[in-house]
Amino acid sequence: MICESLGEGQKLTKAVIEYKEPVDASSLTAESFAVKNRTVTGVSLCGRDPRRVIVALSASDEDAALTYFENPGPGETWKRRPASLMIRQCRDLRTVSGDVLPAWEDFAAGQKEIEAVADRFTQHVFHSDRTGRDLPYNLFLPDGYDEGGSYPLVMFIHDRGPLSEDPKTALRQGNGATIWASDEVQKEHPCIVLAPQFARVPCGDGEPDMLETTFDLYEDIMDRYAVDRKRLYTTGQSMGCMSSIEMGIRRPDFFTAFLLVAGQWDAGKMKVLKDAKMTIIVSRGDPRAFSGMNEALVSLDDAGAQIEFSPIDQPEGIPDNSQMEELLARPANIHYAVLKTRVRGFECHMGTWKVAYGIKAARDWLFVQSK
Repeated sequence: MICESLGEGQKLTKAVIEYKEPVDASSLTAESFAVKNRTVTGVSLCGRDPRRVIVALSASDEDAALTYFENPGPGETWKRRPASLMIRQCRDLRTVSGDVLPAWEDFAAGQKEIEAVADRFTQHVFHSDRTGRDLPYNLFLPDGYDEGGSYPLVMFIHDRGPLSEDPKTALRQGNGATIWASDEVQKEHPCIVLAPQFARVPCGDGEPDMLETTFDLYEDIMDRYAVDRKRLYTTGQSMGCMSSIEMGIRRPDFFTAFLLVAGQWDAGKMKVLKDAKMTIIVSRGDPRAFSGMNEALVSLDDAGAQIEFSPIDQPEGIPDNSQMEELLARPANIHYAVLKTRVRGFECHMGTWKVAYGIKAARDWLFVQSK
C-alpha cells in the first residue's frame, strides 16, 4: 500500500502486488483487479521490477484519505488513520514464461504500508543548549548526497493543525515538506529539506523560545551538512508562515528568501523585512490572511520595499503557473500573489496551501535566490 502526501493530506493511492515471476504486461487490464470501496484508475508493471503490479486508485475516493480533521475549523487537529485495503485479482494473468496466475476467489488485505517520499526523511530530536529545549525534526538528504558538495537548505514549518509529539505528522498533513524531496523537485534542484515538528504554537502567545530553538537547529544542520550558506530558505503555511515571518523579523539577514503561504503578521514589525526576498501566496477569500497581509504590504511599501502584485486564476482549482511566472519575472524583492477563490472562510484558508506548493514557478523562484 503506497500512501502519498498530497496538498490536501496523505492518501492511499496505490496498491502493489508482488508475484514470484515477472508478469506479462499484455495480460493486464484495468479490470484485472478490484479494491473494496475504491476506484481502480489503472494497472501497470513496476518498471524496475516486472514481478510487481501497481494498481492505481482514485485520490478522490472517500476512503482514500488517511489524514483528517478531528475538530474542523480554527484550532483544528489533524489525525491519521492506519492505511488499509482489501484487494482481489479478478482475472487470470500470465507470467512472461507463459504460466497462468489464477484469479483469487477472495479479497486479500494489504500487508505493508509505504509512505511515498515521506519515508525518505529521517526523524531526529535536537537539543538546544542555549534555550534548554528539545525539538523533533525530519531531515531529507538528496540521493547521492556528497559531503563535499553544496546544497540549498529548505525549511518547512507546518500549520497549527499538525501540532503533535509525532515528528512525522508534519510530513503527512499536506505536501509542504515532502514536495521538496520529490523526484520532480530533486531532479532540477537537489536540496536538503528540514521539517521541524512542533507540539505547541511557537509564535505569538505560544512558546516563542521555540523559534530560537529552531534557529539553533537550522544552524546545527548548516554546521553538520554540506549546506550552501548563500541559499538558506524558509517556507510555511498559516502558523508556519507566521513563524517564518517572526524568525525573519528577529534576524532579518539570516534567510536568503521566504515562500509564505496563507498567513499574516504584525504590519509594523514587518517593516524590518523591507529588503527581504519574499514570495507571498494568499487567497482572496481568506479573511485573516488576505486582509492582514494587505496591511503588512502597505507598511512594507511605506518602508521602501519594491512590491509587485498579481491576482492568479485557478482554472479547475489549480493556480495558473504561467501567471505566476509572469509575476515573478517582474523586478521586485516582494511578489504578492492572490488566488482568485470563490469561497470564503476557513475552507479557503486551508485551500490555499492545498495548491500553493504545487505551483512550479513559485518553487523555482526560491532556488534562484542567493545572497
